[in-house]
Amino acid sequence: LAAGDSARLSDGRTLRVVDAAIHADGRCEFLAVTPLDPGDSGSEHEEASGRELGAVPLPLPYALPR
Repeated sequence: LAAGDSARLSDGRTLRVVDAAIHADGRCEFLAVTPLDPGDSGSEHEEASGRELGAVPLPLPYALPR
C-alpha cells in the first residue's frame, strides 16, 4: 500500500490510504480514511483498487466523535 491507494475492507467499506509503512516481516501498517459505519460504503463514485484488506484497527490515543 502507498499514499493515495484505495481498497475495500472485508465489511464493504472503501478506504483511501494516507500513509503506509512496510515492516521487515512483510506486514503493512497504514493510516487510512473510511466511513465509521460498516453499512456506509462511502461515496458511490469512490473506486476501490479491487483488493480487499483484512485490516485490524489499532486503538487511537483519543476518542472519535459520533
